[in-house]
Amino acid sequence: EKIAEKYGVSLGTVRQATAELVNEGLIYKEQGRGTFVAEKKKEKTFTIGLLLTDVGNPFFSELVRSIQEKAHLLKYSVIYYNTNDQLLRETESIDMLIGRGVDGVILVPVLKDGEEKLLRKLKKNDIPFVYLDRYLNEPASDYIIVDNHSGVRQGIEYLISLGHKRIGCISVQPYTWISKQRVGPYENILRENNLIGEDSLVRISDLLSDKGGYDAANKLLSMKNRPTAIFATSDMLAIGAYKAAKDKGIRIPEDLSLIGFDDIEASSHLEIPLTTVSQPIDKMGQMAVNVLVEKSEKKDSGKLQKIVLEPKLVIRESCRKI
Repeated sequence: EKIAEKYGVSLGTVRQATAELVNEGLIYKEQGRGTFVAEKKKEKTFTIGLLLTDVGNPFFSELVRSIQEKAHLLKYSVIYYNTNDQLLRETESIDMLIGRGVDGVILVPVLKDGEEKLLRKLKKNDIPFVYLDRYLNEPASDYIIVDNHSGVRQGIEYLISLGHKRIGCISVQPYTWISKQRVGPYENILRENNLIGEDSLVRISDLLSDKGGYDAANKLLSMKNRPTAIFATSDMLAIGAYKAAKDKGIRIPEDLSLIGFDDIEASSHLEIPLTTVSQPIDKMGQMAVNVLVEKSEKKDSGKLQKIVLEPKLVIRESCRKI
């Protein structure tokens, strides 16, 4: 009545206008309470944000390709940022993605202090996100990862089956996801088989690259009683170890067996093709897009999807029985 009086129109006109606004979702009614303005609905942009820690790593560049191909099939475009494993870069990237109005975000988190608060900003802006390759417990969200422990076990037990007892390991700094998920299981499996000696055969690099692998492997290969096999926690490190062995005149696999982890394309094209633990990279990327699109289009069940994929040992020519 007040609206009718204020604007000089009939009650019927007010009721009709109110009904139309309700139908358009601009206002809503609650019995016994009244009529309220609805929150403005976020317009769909059919755009996915993608945050990666190191796009220069072939593993992540292959993930990008998989994600873009799947998104294209679903009529979505992808905007990706490289965070360089830095929280500040991740913060800036998330702010830009929010500003662009993306429908959701696929992210490889940097796992640094303060990241939880940052990711809650996505939730506050009603932007769904999916963890890929690694995840945080808080804030909880869907994730797609591989069973790293299973992959390490497959690789180490294969070397043991070939008769190796001194098995070295090269990895990156212990605070990283790769090191936490792969070095620990390596040590546990050796311990289970009574193969842990007094001298540690783990060598750490600051760089997740072939140069980092070269430097770490060089330390192992310079030992008087060097290992007969090396397990590298990524293919990039393994490629560096391959070069270090070659420079020292150590033949693969005659003098040294070598296993990597990831199964990037380059691993099968080395002069001696690399035996490696294969991550289902294409499947990881495709599933991440599917899960995110379902969330953004409200087609999911509402229950978090915690997807753990099984890696597979791919046996090529870089290992031999001793």
